[in-house]
This record gives sequence, C-alpha cells and structure tokens, in this order.
Amino acid sequence: MKMIRLIAFLPAYLVLLSACDGVGEKSTSELLLAAQASLDSREVQEARVHALNAAAQDPQNPSVRAVLGEVLLRSNDAAVAEIEFEKAIELGLAGDHVYPLLAEALLAQGKIGDLQDLQLPPDIDATSHAAVLAFETESLMGAGRIADAAKLLQQIAGLDPSQPDAVLARARFLATLSRSAQAEQMIDGLVQTRPEDYKAWLRLGQVRSDSGDDQGAIDALNRAVEFAYVPGIERQYRALALLRVGETEAARRDYEELAN
Repeated sequence: MKMIRLIAFLPAYLVLLSACDGVGEKSTSELLLAAQASLDSREVQEARVHALNAAAQDPQNPSVRAVLGEVLLRSNDAAVAEIEFEKAIELGLAGDHVYPLLAEALLAQGKIGDLQDLQLPPDIDATSHAAVLAFETESLMGAGRIADAAKLLQQIAGLDPSQPDAVLARARFLATLSRSAQAEQMIDGLVQTRPEDYKAWLRLGQVRSDSGDDQGAIDALNRAVEFAYVPGIERQYRALALLRVGETEAARRDYEELAN
C-alpha cells in the first residue's frame, strides 16, 4: 500500500524537486536550520526550498525527512507529508515528535483507520502520546463516535491534558455537548499563552460559529488566517461566517484567494 501511495504522488515529488537549487552550497545541517527558521517565520516557500535542497543532498537523513514532512504539512500537502514522516521513522529518527505530525497528516486526509492503527513506540513520551490521541479523538468526533472520543480524553488526562492539541480536542468535545462557554474558556486560556496558535484561533472561530456568534467567529478567524502558514480551511470558515453576516464582498475575496 505504501508503494502504491508513493507511485501515486511521484508527479508531486517531481514538481517539488524542480524547486531545488544551490545544493552543495550549504551543509545539510545549515539547510535544516534555515528551513526551520523560515518555517518559524511562516516563510513556507522558502522553507520548502531549504528542506528540498537538504533532501537532495542527504536523502537518507531521517531528520531531513521529518523537517521536509513538516514543511509539506504546513503547506497543506498532507499526503506527501505522510510519506516523508513514514520515511523518517523507517530511517530510525530519534525522538517521538514525528508521531504527532504523522497523526495530524493522517487526520487531515480523513484516514481514520490508519490513524487508529498507528503503531507508537512503547516508550513514547507522554506529551507526544497525548498529541497523537488528541488527533485520534478529533477523528472519532468527526465520525460521530462521541462515547469513544470521551474514553480517549480520559486517557489523555492521565498523560498531558495541557498539550495544545489535547486542549483543542477537549474544547471540541465540550462544544459538541453544547457547553460552548466552557469550550471558549479553555481556548481563551490557550491563546493567552500561545497567541499565534492558528489552530486555537480556528477552533475558537468554529465554536463561536456553532453557537451563533458570527461576528465573534469572524474576529477569531481573522487571527487564524493571519497566523496560518498557508490559510486554507481558515479562509473557508471565515468566508462562510462573512456570508452569514452579509459581508459578501469580503467572502468573495476569501474564495478568490482559495482559488489561486
């Protein structure tokens, strides 16, 4: 199955590799640092070039594959990111941080079965484990399996309930139970410590939309669009909220951006 996916996405790889230039001018470690710095600055295209150059220079380096996967994930290219994360694991990447990223890529593609079957190291650290379970919780809630989601949230509580993705999963769970005020309170606490967390602003916008606070949703979604690496779903939700309050011109601009 992995080979089929790799063949299916080979054209995408060829397109991505065409962006590589200057290979050999910097060391692999320098390229990785440049890629991470660009990603931290939300310069996604620049990060992509650095990461691809590093991959061309040292294709068997698991850290390179993990960084490239994260760049692709933040570029909304979850399918190819999944391949990179799996490659990093196959190459023996040290550390557990790649597993939440792989889980996030699987969730982004709606691969609920693969996410639930994800094999974790027996000694995975509690924070990474909580993050993986948070993404699995999100998938269960998306499938309407609320009771199963509640069980996973109990597991997360024994690991690291303060992990950001775990907080957002619990907030969604509360909103599903029509406890929107509590959900908002949880997310507000998160953005106080992580003011540029686009996923937190997106979730706040979703909770407010569901509770009928369209203007409050737009305010939150404005921040989500501002801080997202490549605004996609953030623009979609904002456009819908804008339409509900009659801001058709602003909604049209969001849809035009999504089409470009």
